[in-house]
Amino acid sequence: MIRATSAGRDRVSFAGAVLRCVGSVPAQGADVSVSIRPHDIKLLASASQGENIVPATVARHVFLGGSRDYMVETKDGAQLRVVTSASESLAQGSNVWLQVPAEKCRTLAS
Repeated sequence: MIRATSAGRDRVSFAGAVLRCVGSVPAQGADVSVSIRPHDIKLLASASQGENIVPATVARHVFLGGSRDYMVETKDGAQLRVVTSASESLAQGSNVWLQVPAEKCRTLAS
């Protein structure tokens, strides 16, 4: 769960980025909670253009055998957990970009 602000219609503002989401989005400017599963977030090692891209920094990562568990931090201090395949390996302190599929980004009224 992340905290965001409604940006109208099907959009929310989070960590300086605008995310398109599904679910009930209240009036513009209202606080909302957004549900995103850690394994639905794609971790990108290089800057990317497009929809639902949020810059972040790797705070830590743990190799779990069949996967890697990352904790990333956005520029506003929000921390998100991201689960990737074991073959992806990004060092602590690396700049990354999070790609959040709109259909997996569900808003919940606060």
